Amino acid sequence: MGATFRWLPGGYFLEQRIELDFAGWAQIQSLELVGYDPETGMFPSQVFSNMSPPPLPYTWEIGEDGSLTISVSYVPMDATFRGSFSDDGESFGGAWEPNPGADPIINVPYELEGRRAR
Repeated sequence: MGATFRWLPGGYFLEQRIELDFAGWAQIQSLELVGYDPETGMFPSQVFSNMSPPPLPYTWEIGEDGSLTISVSYVPMDATFRGSFSDDGESFGGAWEPNPGADPIINVPYELEGRRAR
């Protein structure tokens, strides 16, 4: 279980695949394709998951300090992730939080961390 990333041929799109046990009540499998929008400087993505029939639209933003913000606002999903990488780029951590006014039962706050696998 975990997340894997790879660049698609051409280097324009990043693929993320996730398999995880979410809080003991859901086995989640997903494929996310992340692109780049030069007009906004953001990285829009689509998440295809066993938890939602339509793909979910997310937006990634890389801060000047290397921080990562990922947001989704597609009813009932309405949450933001804020995280960062370690200075050596070998580990990562952060937390998802519901956005103001979002349903906290659907948008459960949680922390995550990971390490680069070789």
